Amino acid sequence: MTSVTGVSGSGKSSLVSQALVELINEALGQKTVTEAPVGEAELLEQELESVTGGEIVAGMEHVRRLININQKAIGRTPRSNLATYTGLFDDVRKIFAATKQAKSHGYDAGRFSFNTTKGRCPNCEGLGFVSVELLFLPSVYAPCQVCHGQRYDEETLAITYRDKNIAEVLNLTVEKAHEFFC
Repeated sequence: MTSVTGVSGSGKSSLVSQALVELINEALGQKTVTEAPVGEAELLEQELESVTGGEIVAGMEHVRRLININQKAIGRTPRSNLATYTGLFDDVRKIFAATKQAKSHGYDAGRFSFNTTKGRCPNCEGLGFVSVELLFLPSVYAPCQVCHGQRYDEETLAITYRDKNIAEVLNLTVEKAHEFFC
């Protein structure tokens, strides 16, 4: 395990998330991909970044590739999760669309996505929660009172595969999902 420590403002984040990323990519012969800033905050942060200097003097023979993980949303929307990003959720949605119930209603795989309007809860728009604005206090988030956090409308939740609806499948752990589908 490796850790980077230091007092606030000493450059820990800049070292790990900017300098090392650029230097390792350079050593691997890869170009560092810089995403365009989204919003004013990211634009201001980008202006603070400077050109990295330095070099990696040893150890690169043990590095084959670099995977940069940050806190940004991993898909098109903040609703995306690991299953949507890897494409695994596409297969799950196709399984639900292939059921007799779904076919009889004319539902396609898009109906089982909480990122589209077809089958998601219209109240929370597939988030599963709503923001409650409070005067003079920060907003709080509460489970959607329509779908109760399940993200889908009643018609979509009525479709089942092996006695589970799409929301119940999404709530399975990886181990339980493996048992369920295999």
